[in-house]
Amino acid sequence: MNKPPEAPLYGFSLLDGLAYLRELGAGRLVHLFSRLSMERMLYISQRIAHAEILRLLKSVNQEKLVEVMQSMRNEEIIRLLRSVSEKDLILLLEEIPTADLIAWLHHSPVQETATLVNGIGARDSVRLIRGAGVEQSIELARLLKARRLVDLVQSIGVDVALELVQAVPLADIKRWVRKRGIQDLKILAPWLGAGNLAKILEGLGVDRAAAMIKTIGAAESVRLLHLVQSMTLPAASAEQLEALLQGKAAAPGRRGAGKKVRKGAKPRATGRAPRAGQPGRATGRRAARRAAPRRK
Repeated sequence: MNKPPEAPLYGFSLLDGLAYLRELGAGRLVHLFSRLSMERMLYISQRIAHAEILRLLKSVNQEKLVEVMQSMRNEEIIRLLRSVSEKDLILLLEEIPTADLIAWLHHSPVQETATLVNGIGARDSVRLIRGAGVEQSIELARLLKARRLVDLVQSIGVDVALELVQAVPLADIKRWVRKRGIQDLKILAPWLGAGNLAKILEGLGVDRAAAMIKTIGAAESVRLLHLVQSMTLPAASAEQLEALLQGKAAAPGRRGAGKKVRKGAKPRATGRAPRAGQPGRATGRRAARRAAPRRK
């Protein structure tokens, strides 16, 4: 298979070098070349327009930019500069702490980062990474991949996505996604609330909750739970509800319900006579004889 042709290289002339010197100043230019090496700067300058490089160097903290670039391969730097807009790249560099940004770029391929930033915007990308924490964000991106993560955030909004990641343990999210994907989350998270969804997953367990959603559907589940919310339900303890799930629970409020009856055992006598018309009550001639006074 033939490789696609590489973009044409930019030349690097004495005038370009003077432009760097004029825009950055001797001190910053010497610092830049000493940290990145002349070879690396020449490689980048040949593939990215000089004006773009200068704007980037002047817009962000140079030390931070150098640290991030040092952690990346030359090809990754070029790919990032070409796939993410200058404005978005500046926002990422300004808003995400250096160590977090380096960790993110180390674990997430540049193309995945570009898909996320271009899909939900740089500002929401920053909010997601900082709000969820870089480690959790990396795990979430690994689990969903950038396209599904973009789909989820676009559907429920970054605020609900953050609530979901903060409320539901990552292990439960992983288990749910493997069983049900993200389509149900796009309904359940905003319409039930991330905290309530976390309680359902904790109370029922992911497997039972997923089976319930599979049976009746996400939208019907939301409708059912909103209906239940308006009800006054009999009091029940956590132990009783767990027994109910196991098929061993007595109806709430019944004393002795659910106790086993020994096979062949006779019912206990209550000491009370049966009411009129009930089985066991004597009727007709027999009843009249019993009611008549005995002869002395």
